[in-house]
Amino acid sequence: MKPILKAAVVGLGRIAWSDHLPGILEHPGFQLAAIVDPIPARCAETRQRFGACPSFDDLETMLRNVRPDVTVIASPTWLHAAQTLTALEYGSHVFCDKPAGLHAEEVRSMFRRAGQCRRKLMIYQPRRYFPEALAIRRLTASGKLGPWYGLKFQIDNYVRRSDWQALRRSGGGMLLNYGAHYLDLMQNLAGAPLVRAECFADRILSLGDADDVVLITGRTRNGLLLQLQINQAAAISGPAWQVFGRSGAAVSHDGRHWRLRYCDYERLAEVRLEEGGAAAGRRYPEDEIAWCEESFDLGNSYPKAYQVFYRNLYEWMTADAAPLVSAAESVALAELLDACRTGHYPPTPMSSESLRPNTGKTLGRAAVSC
Repeated sequence: MKPILKAAVVGLGRIAWSDHLPGILEHPGFQLAAIVDPIPARCAETRQRFGACPSFDDLETMLRNVRPDVTVIASPTWLHAAQTLTALEYGSHVFCDKPAGLHAEEVRSMFRRAGQCRRKLMIYQPRRYFPEALAIRRLTASGKLGPWYGLKFQIDNYVRRSDWQALRRSGGGMLLNYGAHYLDLMQNLAGAPLVRAECFADRILSLGDADDVVLITGRTRNGLLLQLQINQAAAISGPAWQVFGRSGAAVSHDGRHWRLRYCDYERLAEVRLEEGGAAAGRRYPEDEIAWCEESFDLGNSYPKAYQVFYRNLYEWMTADAAPLVSAAESVALAELLDACRTGHYPPTPMSSESLRPNTGKTLGRAAVSC
């Protein structure tokens, strides 16, 4: 008989309602034991929506009275480190939303304390199990695009950000907010970390002082070119995902519906390299290629990301399964985000653990400029 684990959710905002509360309630191994939020109306709304359970306006009071097996930190970014440390010190395991902290040293301190308390800590990176991730893994495994060399993602909106995500002091800005999602996902898909990158960031429409336009280009340890563009000041949207291979490419606007164009590279007509200074016939190089074109739709036959994570969280806590996101990956991501902001790589990166599924070590000293 598997145990029922008591789970408490701290912070009753967007991600708690969309992911964490459903994730707990849909898994038979978890019991929603408590909710915490300083705004009484949010506690009342949550009880009405998700069912009655004890509610608190203070984290420590909840921890003393409920003693949860796992505390889910779904509060704003600037609170993640302090609340995680508090929960660990009360003997609770922690499942913390991304980004783990405001900067790498906060994240290191969270994992150090988890080790000292002999408690488990995992960071929630749901994009690894979103439709686009499943589709890109399927595409690259199919071999239709040939050896792939590049991955580009852009997310475009036209939004005057006016919540706490607009303020740097709160951990706001698109680099930390969306960048924590998509840098993690792109490195995970590549199977290797970025070892060289450039980051450019601007504030265009945001009502606060945090960035709302970000461009990151880089190369992974295994040679893939990655480009991430986050533009919250774009009146026209481009394609979200582009995957490039030697034999073709694939594109998607929403991660579910994909269009492919590819050829049989090995059967292309032989072309001779002309090394002289005169182009034959004054023509530009061109190939006559028999292109194959197809499309596919993922449909809805896949679990929600939060369901995948809560299954893993339960198995990690009760059966010692490996966590979907390791400590090394979370610290390395925080170091990369720091590097993007500061223009130089942190002096003390973790180097003892691998970034799954890559077999190399964690991020080395990258040449990163901003």
